[in-house]
Amino acid sequence: VRKDFSMFAISGNKRGGYKVDELLDSICRILGKNQVCKVVVVGAGKIGLALMNYAGFEKENVEIKAAFDIDPEKFSNDVSVPVLPLAKLAEFVRSEAIKVGVIAVPDVAAQHVADLMVSAGIKGILNFAPILLKGVGDTIVKNVNLELELENIIYFVNAREKSPERSYEKEQS
Repeated sequence: VRKDFSMFAISGNKRGGYKVDELLDSICRILGKNQVCKVVVVGAGKIGLALMNYAGFEKENVEIKAAFDIDPEKFSNDVSVPVLPLAKLAEFVRSEAIKVGVIAVPDVAAQHVADLMVSAGIKGILNFAPILLKGVGDTIVKNVNLELELENIIYFVNAREKSPERSYEKEQS
């Protein structure tokens, strides 16, 4: 661990170890947790709303600044996270210096939304649509396929029931 810490200029003492408060501050700085990460969500459906209302983001210094949708019925400025027209995405991203976006739209719209995000300057996308995005340049994309994750857990549950002596930890390694 000492060698890993030295790569980030975190110094300690061979005999005394590390000052815990300074070490935690350094790790938070490295992980970007020392500043608020502003995020936008595109898609104000069920997944989008769940993300917008999730209180756990605040303790991790993540703030969902706005959501965007194409359905005028969903537009609202009277809530903690405003829902705006998709046409305002680029302007909002630039004016608020947003670097991270979440895609919570159907698969047929996901690539278009990703293209809009990239052209607006988004550098990281969390994609909940069950489709692999193409042509996102240097933007980092993390795909979350809920169907695949559910199938994965079902497999491990069934495998454990068929062979109880095999633990989940062994399945993962």
